[in-house]
Amino acid sequence: MKKTLEGSIQQNIIKTAYLSFIVFCLSLGQVANAIPIDRVDFSGSAITYGFDGESSGTTTVSSDILTVSQGVVSGYDWTGTPLIEPTYNNQNDGLAARLDFFSNVSAIGLDFVSDNTTVSLSIFDSTDTFIESIEISDLGLPLQNGEPSGFIGLDTGVNNIAYAIFDTPYQQGFDFYIDNIIYQQVDVPEPSPLVLIALGLLAIGFIKRKDSA
Repeated sequence: MKKTLEGSIQQNIIKTAYLSFIVFCLSLGQVANAIPIDRVDFSGSAITYGFDGESSGTTTVSSDILTVSQGVVSGYDWTGTPLIEPTYNNQNDGLAARLDFFSNVSAIGLDFVSDNTTVSLSIFDSTDTFIESIEISDLGLPLQNGEPSGFIGLDTGVNNIAYAIFDTPYQQGFDFYIDNIIYQQVDVPEPSPLVLIALGLLAIGFIKRKDSA
């Protein structure tokens, strides 16, 4: 009877440890819904890239873990905006700007000046799966030399953003300029003491089962 009770307790401990392990793994892989954010919502560890020192006419630029492509580095002489020369625009072909990250990030944002049109920021994970998108209408935005300007950003809360696309509905012409790309990563949570204990009990249970076999 005693052995049967001990065996039952041991099985319950193993089940509890196993379930705790599964819950912990799921918590690491969870995907939060992306929410719109402003520049002030980024943490102090966020990194800002502003194309400083890049040569005019360069099409692909890289810094830290970020690569920007499908546009061109260009001068920008409109005063009174957050954009400071040099900037990045989508050139005459009207392509969307693509921002790739060597290591996934949790949030991204940028300053823009658009060509009197709605702008959009879309984010994707490393499997090219769409995560979220946000659009900002040009209506109501402050104008700089007659063109609307603003900030657009998204935050998922987990490091699952592999790349982002910034675009407008237009298909030709200089539709937008971007600058001051800001991004951040969140710390991956470490296992809690209870999870570690559960994993230890799980290992002990398996060893005992092997010894008794």
